[in-house]
Amino acid sequence: MDFKKHLTLIIGIAIPVIMVIFVAASIYIPAYFAPTPKFSFLYISDNTYDYRWDYLVRSGTITRIDRNADAKYVQTGDPVFYIYDAAKKESTQISFDEAQKLKLDESPVSPDEYEIVRGNGNGGDFPFDFNGNDYNSFYFRGHNTAFRAKLKTNGNYWNFRFLGWILPS
Repeated sequence: MDFKKHLTLIIGIAIPVIMVIFVAASIYIPAYFAPTPKFSFLYISDNTYDYRWDYLVRSGTITRIDRNADAKYVQTGDPVFYIYDAAKKESTQISFDEAQKLKLDESPVSPDEYEIVRGNGNGGDFPFDFNGNDYNSFYFRGHNTAFRAKLKTNGNYWNFRFLGWILPS
């Protein structure tokens, strides 16, 4: 085979192949070398607007603030608190009293430079819109990559509220 005769054909086929390899490498290589998330976090999995109390992190601990709402319009008790364990990749339910004992960092970015983000609702454009939406999925995003976090949110878009990163005592 005479390569000089078919040089333009070889280049025409090689350029798209090289571009596909480059794009795939730029997506997968950062995830391969990125550190795994180390910090767990505390979150609420209920619509907290229905409760008498609001919950905020102040001075590294969670506090309960009375909403002063009419009692007939609010639920009694506390919403459901969870700790997402980054090492085990699972959520564990805890009480408000247990949550108060945790040392929390309320900043949106963890000390190891990850943040919790919600998936987007873009399932694609016609005719490629078969994936549905991703609103109920959550991800650790940082270091040019993202890792999925399986949270217990009861499948409702509004049933997630990040409270803080759990710091070592």
